[in-house]
Amino acid sequence: MATRERSAAAGGMSIFRKLQLVSGLACGFFLFLHVLTVASLVVDPGAFDQVLFTFRQVYRPSEFGEALLVWTPLTLHLLASLGVAFERRQAPERASLSLRWLRWSGTLLLVLLGGHVLVARILPAVEGYSAAASYLAFGFENWPWGMIPYYLLIALAGAFHAGMGASVALGALGVLRGSERLRLITGFTWTGLLALALLLGTCRVMVEAPNMDPTYYSSYQRLYEHNLPWLHARNPRVR
Repeated sequence: MATRERSAAAGGMSIFRKLQLVSGLACGFFLFLHVLTVASLVVDPGAFDQVLFTFRQVYRPSEFGEALLVWTPLTLHLLASLGVAFERRQAPERASLSLRWLRWSGTLLLVLLGGHVLVARILPAVEGYSAAASYLAFGFENWPWGMIPYYLLIALAGAFHAGMGASVALGALGVLRGSERLRLITGFTWTGLLALALLLGTCRVMVEAPNMDPTYYSSYQRLYEHNLPWLHARNPRVR
């Protein structure tokens, strides 16, 4: 992989590869803000709502702004990755284990993100509000058997794909210099920090869920009953 990346940094990479790297870094910036938002749950669930509102002024100043800053890089990254996969089929390569893990984590994220985007972004927007800490708590109270493994998987896959992906991308673009071993250490370090922040924040809302203010639970329950009735969203604390 080191030989391929050095030649890529010298200008030998394809347009799909370049687009994959640049769009991946753009997606990573949004994910970094998202990680900081989740990590704020460790301080206090109320801090989550405040940090979420603040960061949304950056990546969601308007619907057009969100499409430009979030959905466009994500779409380009997916399309470019498909282009790179096609090129790989035309000229098979022997990828390192870390690079194969990077691809597997990306595939897993692609599967898991659909549900996350639907529940955390699209459905609340349809009902006219944004997801808050109590919205997450409502889900953990109702479906702990599904929410806990789901969020553990998406946190670990997202942390690895972002952390190791940033190291690989910056190395291929010539920004992060040094040996392959150094870039691996850097990637795993970033992965560990991102995973720790995500897991600590997620675990905090799991623990605090039974004590969360249920004022808006009735709204969340109506949302699920209207859009996802098969989930049987029933919470005894609904007022």
